[in-house]
Amino acid sequence: MGEVMSLVEEVAFHKLDQRLAGLLLRVREPGTPIPLTHQEVAENLGCSREIVSRILESFKIRGMVELGRKRIVVTGEKELRRTADATL
Repeated sequence: MGEVMSLVEEVAFHKLDQRLAGLLLRVREPGTPIPLTHQEVAENLGCSREIVSRILESFKIRGMVELGRKRIVVTGEKELRRTADATL
């Protein structure tokens, strides 16, 4: 069951990973945190805060962002750009 859920999640959210990566690259000012909450990002992408939080956490684990209260810092621009440009 866990394997099936993982597959469904991967298929359902892959494009959202790309959209989130693209959004972070567009709104950031180099060297400064992005002053957005997970809820504000979710509203921007038309999805739920929980999904955004899950994807941001995976970005954090991969070294692409650092997360804090009302701030997101891009730390791995190259990997984030690769994610944004990925095709299915």
